Amino acid sequence: METTESARKAARPWWLNVVWAGLGAAIVVLLAHGLFGFGGEATHDFLENWVSDAAVWVTAFVCLAGAAHAERSRAAWFIVGAALVS
Repeated sequence: METTESARKAARPWWLNVVWAGLGAAIVVLLAHGLFGFGGEATHDFLENWVSDAAVWVTAFVCLAGAAHAERSRAAWFIVGAALVS
C-alpha cells in the first residue's frame, strides 16, 4: 500500500504544492483578520475583495485540473470546480 501512496505523491506536479501552500497561507491570514482584526481596516478591502476571491478562483482551477487528470470521480471534480466558478 505504501508503494501506491509513494507513486501518487511522486506523480504530483511541484506547482501543486506551491498552490496548496499559498491557499493555506491565505486561509491563515483571512482567519487572523476575521477573528483578531489582523491588519486593521487598512487591509480589510484588500483581504476581502482580492485575497478571498483569488483563493476561490485558485481552488476552482485546482478542482477543474483535477477533473482533467482524474481517473475516477472526474464528474465530482468537475461539478465542484464548476460550482466554484459560477
